[in-house]
Amino acid sequence: MFVVLFAGVLVLAGLLVDASRVLAANADASDLAAKAARAGAQEIDLASLRTGAGAGNGTVGSADRGPGAGAGGVSGVVLDRAAAEAAARDYLDRHGIDGTAAATSTTITVTVSLHIPYTLLALSGTAGETVVQTRSAVATRSP
Repeated sequence: MFVVLFAGVLVLAGLLVDASRVLAANADASDLAAKAARAGAQEIDLASLRTGAGAGNGTVGSADRGPGAGAGGVSGVVLDRAAAEAAARDYLDRHGIDGTAAATSTTITVTVSLHIPYTLLALSGTAGETVVQTRSAVATRSP
């Protein structure tokens, strides 16, 4: 009787401990992906900014994206795709995180993957859980 109760308590404790670790890792992955995306979104194409390419023509509702929207999207800012992806990957590398980054002319999307090994549930033969979070950032002229 005692052994059965002990096993049940151990499983419940394992669920509490390991599930909370997975939830915390999920939040961390989301935070890291968002921060890496913001780092990448700072890499704007200076040539297009100087020439005004993508700034829109200033007419209301241009291309159905709002006032002043042109080829560069709502903000009129064009990303340097290679530099944006490199900046996001550099942020992830500095933090020792596995992830990917993909940029368009206006948006960068970062996906982060974290593997969380189980502690108590490892006794049941389960190795762990992998959490994946994807976040995007859009380059803008001002906050």
